[in-house]
Amino acid sequence: MSEPVRVLLVPAEGEIASRVRTALEHEADVLEVDVATTAEAALARLETETYDCVLADYPLSDATGTEFLAAVRERDPVLPFVLATGQGSEAVASEAVRRGVTDYVASSPGQRTAKELAKRVRGAVEGTQTTTPRTDRVPLDASSRRKSERRFREIAELSPDAVFRIEADGTIRYVSPAVEHLLGYAPADLVDEPFNVLVDPDDLGTAVSGFQRVLDGEVVHDLSVVLRRQDGVRIDTEVSASPVYRGDGVHIVQGFARDVTERRDRERRLHRQEALLENSPDAFYVTDADGEITFQSQPSADVLGYERRDLIGENVIEYIHPDDRQEVLADFEYLLANPTEAVTTEYRYRNQDGDWRWMENRAVNLLEDPTVEGVLAVNRDVTERHERQRELEATNERLERFASVVSHDLRNPLAVATGAIDLVAMDCDDPHLDRASDALERMDAIIEDVLAVARHGDANLEPAPVDLHDLVESCLRTLDVGDATVTFEENATIWADERRLSHLVENLVRNAVEHGSTGSRTGSGDSVEHGATTTQPAAAGAETRPTDGPGEHDDATERGAVTITVGALDDGFFVADDGPGIPERERDRVFDTGHTTSETGTGFGLAIVQDVAREHGWTVTVDESDDGGARFEFHGVRTE
Repeated sequence: MSEPVRVLLVPAEGEIASRVRTALEHEADVLEVDVATTAEAALARLETETYDCVLADYPLSDATGTEFLAAVRERDPVLPFVLATGQGSEAVASEAVRRGVTDYVASSPGQRTAKELAKRVRGAVEGTQTTTPRTDRVPLDASSRRKSERRFREIAELSPDAVFRIEADGTIRYVSPAVEHLLGYAPADLVDEPFNVLVDPDDLGTAVSGFQRVLDGEVVHDLSVVLRRQDGVRIDTEVSASPVYRGDGVHIVQGFARDVTERRDRERRLHRQEALLENSPDAFYVTDADGEITFQSQPSADVLGYERRDLIGENVIEYIHPDDRQEVLADFEYLLANPTEAVTTEYRYRNQDGDWRWMENRAVNLLEDPTVEGVLAVNRDVTERHERQRELEATNERLERFASVVSHDLRNPLAVATGAIDLVAMDCDDPHLDRASDALERMDAIIEDVLAVARHGDANLEPAPVDLHDLVESCLRTLDVGDATVTFEENATIWADERRLSHLVENLVRNAVEHGSTGSRTGSGDSVEHGATTTQPAAAGAETRPTDGPGEHDDATERGAVTITVGALDDGFFVADDGPGIPERERDRVFDTGHTTSETGTGFGLAIVQDVAREHGWTVTVDESDDGGARFEFHGVRTE
């Protein structure tokens, strides 16, 4: 007596299971049918029981038939599987073939006769993918075998992959119509040809080895093989194949070849990108022309909190703040249309915690660069800068209110007092009036400097190329420099806010003139800051307290007018003078707001210089000039 053929029936509706089971067992006494009403239950049964065939409906209560088939194939790549459905289509049939279905019936089990289903099950068991020959099963007669072959071809011709059957000696017996799209050959032209004519010579060893493994009874999945089109173009494919037995030996190698050229190209591009960019310390990502992320650097992942692969395949626009998307999209379209240009954009990006981080991105179109093949965006987290900017804006609002008080509430009574003194002076020649007038002028100077400090940051910087020499000459036209001389060394074009840079230069020149020259001063009130023979240490910007000791004024007069020199550095510029200089112990204090040793100085001049430098991101240092005076150097300046 033949050994029973054990069948696991998985129907769409539980109520028809008993009827189909009874009909199958009655039709073919070699069939022994068990029932599992869900895909989950069927998979659990397959873990503990041995079956010769699965007969499943489509859809099932908890999965589609092809999903269930895929799960079965993960556990057993060769178990005969018959998919029967009344909701079938070419797409379903094609997917079933991809998943490794043995036979496909275009109606549900409850609609087919038991005789037809029994034949399909027996045909699947005896005629197709088995890895162990069984001689005790009931063989198919010639008519049944022809019907099984016809069904196989019907299914194969629905598949987008090239389905093949190759005899044990390597001769092609059948290829599906999809081979023409894949390799450019008509199916009839390949029948009776050796399969190795389709294999790229470099991959022939891999193909022959895989073919032999199937002849030895193994099922091969997703073997990477490069094939050659009829026109010589190399095609990356994945080949899956299994043995078909006849009698005691393998009669046919049956399987399919799937075109994976596009996927392999993507993988190769990714490998090239990773090889090129893997060790870069910069934070960046790469997108394709549609904005989908193809690569993310480790620093970028660290900043945003994502794993490196989290965003691969995601569209970058989905992670950008809705209020910023239009600007980003416009810049992206500009990049695509202008591949030779770069674009810098600031926008908010959602990190893994759901918070928004301000990112500065400089992007360039490298879609045609074979090592990148994408839009490269180098990003920098500028969230703290934006937070500082908001704080600065709030501070500036407070300073503006303060400046308004200084400008109006102090200057108005000051103007009244000045006018009153002028009226009294018309009728009275009293030296006390001169002292009062000098005091009011001093107050006006203090107010002017306080306003400059309060208002110098009231607007955003607008950097632009500025000719250093031209700017200094422009400043000189508005300054009273007396007998001072300004000379120029090497010129430079620097990127700066011209208005702010003018404030910086004006304060440096005024400081040099007032502290290093006596040409326009008379009397004891016209002291010289950082004067040479004063008994107190002098500092540029920290006005020196006047001393009326014997000989001081005469000594200053002998010095003559100061000479100021302006020139370029490798990364900035300098302003130097030949005045008395600044003692080394005073140089750390000269930029302190309000630091002064003079009764006439406000102590704001060099504080303003340092503030303007900081706004631009420059550093400023003070040292001794070649002529013994003060030399101010500015570094970190963008020059052209």
